[in-house]
Amino acid sequence: MRIGFLLGAMCWLINNILVGSIGGALLEATLITVNVTTIIRLLRDNRLAVELKEKAVEL
Repeated sequence: MRIGFLLGAMCWLINNILVGSIGGALLEATLITVNVTTIIRLLRDNRLAVELKEKAVEL
């Protein structure tokens, strides 16, 4: 879902750049940055959860 949102935001960013909308381009750049940050955090948290689960099984 987030990857689809990221692709859509990239399309809107390109559109805003092509039509010369500075505010729209800044908005989409901000949304892309927040979305990428969230994706990275989710992946990191998922890896941590898997590691903790493996350690719990070992005990």
